[in-house]
Amino acid sequence: MAITKIGTPELFDFSATNTALQLPTGDTASRPTSPSTGEWRFNSELKYVEYYDGADWFQIDTDANTPVGSENFNVNTYFGNGATQVIDAKFNEAANFNGSSSNVTIAGSSFDYAAMTVSCWFNLSTTSQNYQTIFNNYSQTSGQNRGWHIRYETGGNGNLRFYGFSNSNNEFNILQSTTINASTWYHLAVTISSSQIKIYQNNNLINTTSISSSIGYSGTGGFPTIGSYRNTASSYANYFNGKIDQVRIYDSALSQAAVTALQLETTTTASSLSFPTGETAIATYQLDGNGDDISTNYNATSTTDIGYTGLEFQPDLVWIKARQGTISNILIDSVRGVSRQLASNSAETEYFNSGFQTTAFNSNGFTVVDQTNGGYGVNGAPGQSYSGTNAKYVAWNWKAGGTPTALNSKNAGEVPTLGSVMIDGVASTAVLAGSLAATKISANTAAGFSIVSYTGSSTLGDTIGHGLNAAPDLIICKKTTGATNWAVWSSAFSAASQTLFLDLNSPSNQYTDRFGTVNSTTFQAGINGGSEVNPSGGGMIAYAFRSIAGYSKIGSYTWTGTSYTAGTMVTNLGFEPSFVMIKGINLTSNWQMYDNKRVSGTQSYALYADLSDAEVTTGYQGIGFDSDGFSAIVGADGNTTASSSLNQQNETYIYMAIAAT
Repeated sequence: MAITKIGTPELFDFSATNTALQLPTGDTASRPTSPSTGEWRFNSELKYVEYYDGADWFQIDTDANTPVGSENFNVNTYFGNGATQVIDAKFNEAANFNGSSSNVTIAGSSFDYAAMTVSCWFNLSTTSQNYQTIFNNYSQTSGQNRGWHIRYETGGNGNLRFYGFSNSNNEFNILQSTTINASTWYHLAVTISSSQIKIYQNNNLINTTSISSSIGYSGTGGFPTIGSYRNTASSYANYFNGKIDQVRIYDSALSQAAVTALQLETTTTASSLSFPTGETAIATYQLDGNGDDISTNYNATSTTDIGYTGLEFQPDLVWIKARQGTISNILIDSVRGVSRQLASNSAETEYFNSGFQTTAFNSNGFTVVDQTNGGYGVNGAPGQSYSGTNAKYVAWNWKAGGTPTALNSKNAGEVPTLGSVMIDGVASTAVLAGSLAATKISANTAAGFSIVSYTGSSTLGDTIGHGLNAAPDLIICKKTTGATNWAVWSSAFSAASQTLFLDLNSPSNQYTDRFGTVNSTTFQAGINGGSEVNPSGGGMIAYAFRSIAGYSKIGSYTWTGTSYTAGTMVTNLGFEPSFVMIKGINLTSNWQMYDNKRVSGTQSYALYADLSDAEVTTGYQGIGFDSDGFSAIVGADGNTTASSSLNQQNETYIYMAIAAT
């Protein structure tokens, strides 16, 4: 059949042919040594189409459903406050401030404007802490006060105070009483012209003050800061305690119509400087994991003790670990229910209490309870000995298919008898394939993640449906109704009989044959499935993952260099990771976990799935995230020797990596 040319440049119609267009195929190593510009090929190793632009190879998005990391997985870091709080953001992510040392410092002399507007969203963790600075544009040079700042103060239902000086050193001290509650998002806008200062809260004009001369630095220089007061290069005070998001700065006094548009802004325009219509911000801080300015002209010079929270999805699995103190890893999922916890570092049974740890999975985050109700493991108050001085936490969050439909059982906590299924957000009462029907399941096939509950029978060879429509690469199983180890299987194991335990540092050869055949629909309990995978009458939970090109990878690598030295561990992932978990397969080693939010410079800090230990920040060789993989790097403290769990010569390691957001 003919191939018809339909235009210039070279466009051809293949619809009349009965054979597919086939591209050259091969792994990364077999790329042509001298490719032609515009050359296409299929990378059989990375599983995507790529082209050469004359300088480098680039991926072609061949699947419109290729998942985006931030839409299916994200890392949150936050501070406990001892009271019930929502871990969320106003837009995508928000910066979290601990009320004692957190701030975002912007280059000096940045905003020396006689007329300007600052717009932002703020959310207080507590209304009892006085003098919480939201935005500072102040300085003091040679004894002369210049600039201004705005802060929250206690009293009544709350106050906003604007404090500043004009070029002629006239003082403006505006205290406006207003209703401000903790754990509530408020929009704030301050407009300054040569004649007026206006303060808006949630689009309501709450104060107008006339001024006789411009407010500014008059060339003396300033110290712009988000989240703290600062009047010299190194003098900080009056720290904010809570969350701040979407800080926009303009070199004009915006109209109320423009303020209204800012208060009604959505994520659609959040990454644009040109908003509202007819206005352009000179700087915008989205505070999505860093202090970068969209314009790049006024990037933060430092971000001190900042956490970042907020999700672009409702999570189905939240894995929380305290970064200070000896506290268990806590896992909560939508299949078992938000009030049911397991600890990855413990063989203990599931703990269930309606007021314990978390109370809700929200549309863009989750809610943690107060410490008096058992929430110290996820929300300890600052200064508590069990959670460290700043009560710092990290949460790793996955999206599955959504909360399964209602339990088909009489009493809360009972294992249902019929299938309850959410696949890619669509409810179904169908029971999945397998000799042991999944009692509840939540699956996200595009992102390669599912959560499955089932009841064991102790019959060896039983099969359980996983809902991914393709063979998973990693399966983690835990009995919820009794004390047993967490059994782990991976396609990266060299032998099907190998098994690791998530709660132990033991090598795989000590525990064999917990799993059998794994295929596109089911996984099988092996000849020694026993209590870890298929206990008689035992309630079970399984987390299944599969590699998705450009988003996630489960695999293995062998370290052939000198033990515990720096160097590339894994490359050609096809993405920059935001999360990596590593475990030596055949040696005694911990399950080490790293992410892109707990970093110092280029070094990511270690936490451990099998230990309740605090975050390790010194005395070990760090992990660095590369644009296409991850590497062992010299520690932030200059240490060049890794722990015994990382990169022992000629040892093989399993890993799971997930794309950066």
